[in-house]
Amino acid sequence: MSQQLKALLLCVMAGLAAALGGLAVDGFAAPERFLYDQRQRAHRADLVAPDQLVLVMIDEHTLAALRADLGRFPWPRHIYADVLDFIALGEPRAVVFDILFSEPEAVDGQGAVNDQRFAEASSALPAAHAARVATTGGEGKSEFDTSAFEIGRANADPGESALLVPPIDPLARSARAIGFVDLTPDSDGVVRRTPLHRPFSGSVLPSLGIAALRAAGWSDWTVRPDGLAAASGLVIPASSDGSYDVGFYGRFNELSFSALVAGAKKIHEGDVENLLVHPDEFRDKIVFIGASAAGLDDLKANPLSPAAPGVRIHASVAGNVLDNTFLRRPARWWVGVHSVVVSCLIGAATLLGARLVWQIALPVGVLALFVLAGFEVFAHGWIVEMSAPLVAGLVSWLSGLGYVNVVQGKDRRKVRRLLAQYVSPSVLSAVVDKYEDVIRAEVGTRENVTVLFSDVRSFTSMSENLQAEQVVDLLNVHFGVMTEIIFRYDGTLDKFIGDAIMAFWGAPLRIDDHAERAVRAALDMARGIETVNATLKVRGLPQIRIGIGLNSGEVVLGNIGSERKLDYTVIGDNVNLASRMEGLTGKYGCTVLLSEATYLAVAAKVPSALIDRVRVKGKHQPIGIYVPLELLEGTVDRAQWEQVRANMDEAFQHYCARRWEAAMTAYGKVPFPGVAELFVKRCKGYMDAPPSADWNGVTTLDSK
Repeated sequence: MSQQLKALLLCVMAGLAAALGGLAVDGFAAPERFLYDQRQRAHRADLVAPDQLVLVMIDEHTLAALRADLGRFPWPRHIYADVLDFIALGEPRAVVFDILFSEPEAVDGQGAVNDQRFAEASSALPAAHAARVATTGGEGKSEFDTSAFEIGRANADPGESALLVPPIDPLARSARAIGFVDLTPDSDGVVRRTPLHRPFSGSVLPSLGIAALRAAGWSDWTVRPDGLAAASGLVIPASSDGSYDVGFYGRFNELSFSALVAGAKKIHEGDVENLLVHPDEFRDKIVFIGASAAGLDDLKANPLSPAAPGVRIHASVAGNVLDNTFLRRPARWWVGVHSVVVSCLIGAATLLGARLVWQIALPVGVLALFVLAGFEVFAHGWIVEMSAPLVAGLVSWLSGLGYVNVVQGKDRRKVRRLLAQYVSPSVLSAVVDKYEDVIRAEVGTRENVTVLFSDVRSFTSMSENLQAEQVVDLLNVHFGVMTEIIFRYDGTLDKFIGDAIMAFWGAPLRIDDHAERAVRAALDMARGIETVNATLKVRGLPQIRIGIGLNSGEVVLGNIGSERKLDYTVIGDNVNLASRMEGLTGKYGCTVLLSEATYLAVAAKVPSALIDRVRVKGKHQPIGIYVPLELLEGTVDRAQWEQVRANMDEAFQHYCARRWEAAMTAYGKVPFPGVAELFVKRCKGYMDAPPSADWNGVTTLDSK
């Protein structure tokens, strides 16, 4: 057996051992959930729920609109009866309440009347109501006649003594179906699966999504080991305990509950012409009524949203059945097959690659193809476990690299030579032990960093009046001071571009506070110009001023160039935006400007004020630009900075509201002369020639 084949077997065994070990201790739960959520977002975030579904939401607008007439939530239940009467005019297939009505209404002398009125309106429709299955210790019923609502008989009761929290008796008697609304999120608080059925007192009760379908005419269901079967032969795939992977929808046909209340009132008054929602909207539809207002405590995290109305989960179950599109999981042994295949391909690519670039590019390609395949089969309804094969591939890759790169000292020296010109000695020492990350930069990585550009103002015209050696001397003095400041804050010096400096934080040493370090460095650079000018004065050279712009975000990091000359640098839109920020410093007369992304990253630690909202060339979305208030040190007392920020916010609000006189007065209090002069000039111009009707305060910059 050849040495390479032995090495390949070792790589595959190492990868498979890592995958199986992780599966044995459930070590891949978190990354698997992450990858699952990304697949849901990629394929279902823009997916529209079936047209047969309508969601009626008790939203924030509803709470505000009904507060004057009905008071605070919960409301008298006659309002639900009015809404049901209104919906009934459209002849829906079913109306489903994702609201628990487990206690009689407690209104002086009127509660029983309202409950009965609600039950009568419910009985006139195919209605489904919500229940909960609680364990001992909760408030509920240990005995409840479920025969009218069951979808099967249970062989055994749950291990714990269960209590049912059903709707009140009048509603239960009027209901076509009852379904439980209990949802159990994963350990990270996200609901990804939901039970389709649960045993209770010898019966099998459906979830609310299945109960909705029963009310709509899907009356016969059979519980099977592989899922839940309808009379039509359709089978909803689920585990033996009824747990089902929900195919979420990103968009639903949603209406506000308040619109239906208003419609019911207008019809009662005889006005059928000016309805916000016409009852025909509900014809042959399954109507879910739930809550989306934050204060009603029915917001659940799901793969598509951190806080979505819980009713969307039950509606999604019904939608999956109506669409006949389900998510399925292949047999578990496929995880092992995928792990072996991925680790074998990556090990072979690593060991057979003649050059480092192929030893990196080919395994990355294999991993990328596997990820793409996992996403693609998800689009066809299959949930493939991806974490274990990916880990197996990574371990196989690392094992292969360890085999082919016997002399690591060679690579370490290469990295030290490469980075010595870019980073401080402290950063170099921290990075050199992770030299693989820098080597991988030859094929590029995406990193979240903060980029800084600094430029000498009016340098071209200044240099025309200097001898060549004086220009070099001036720049050496300036660059020397600025480089030390950048290194002091562990920044990476990217390059000198004429009289400009480009630096970034967050790579090669990944740090969480890269934005704050970059801003602190920029402020020290602004102060450091005094040291530069003092030295220039001694040497008989002109004084200089600088502008510094910063932006944070994802960039492509890599060793870019040719085989003869490489630059360790960052590229991408966020780099360009940092350059735009530097270009705006002269326009606004501020030494340092922050993009909105950088400001948001440091807002809690670096007091800053909004200057303007602009749309820079090449961008469609406007961004805010901010100035750090520490630039006022020495001119405005630190205790007054908060007032300065309030004054600037007030001035900009007047400006955006077209209150030109008030804006000019407010900008008179702004201690940044360049900003004040610019906006006063703008206000005067707009007073003479008002902006268009769609103007919203955003300034479009046509030049870079």
